[in-house]
Amino acid sequence: MFYGDCHSATRHHTRRALAVAVLLGLASAVAAETEKLQSLTLEQALALAEQRNPTLRAQAQTIESSRAGEITAGLRPNPTFQNDTTSASLGIYQEFEVGGKRRARLESAPFSSRTRFKSTTF
Repeated sequence: MFYGDCHSATRHHTRRALAVAVLLGLASAVAAETEKLQSLTLEQALALAEQRNPTLRAQAQTIESSRAGEITAGLRPNPTFQNDTTSASLGIYQEFEVGGKRRARLESAPFSSRTRFKSTTF
């Protein structure tokens, strides 16, 4: 037997042993997961489905975004700083809301959240 043949055979056995170990590990993990799934109650199964449903998770993020919009609606505009390099002038500008603009924004923000929430309930 040549050295190359022996080395090749050892490598083949090592790969085979590694493959068997990986398969056994996967089989035991699948068996454990199967056992967990078989022992679920209906309420647990529904809760698990609700937690892992990507559509429901995305909709929950949309609702959370609407609620954040309610908070943002109550904020007043920030002042802005501007500079003009051609005339070497600086300025600070503040927007003043008139004509009930802020009040209308505050009143409409919760309506948006309620509408989105009602359309997602079952």
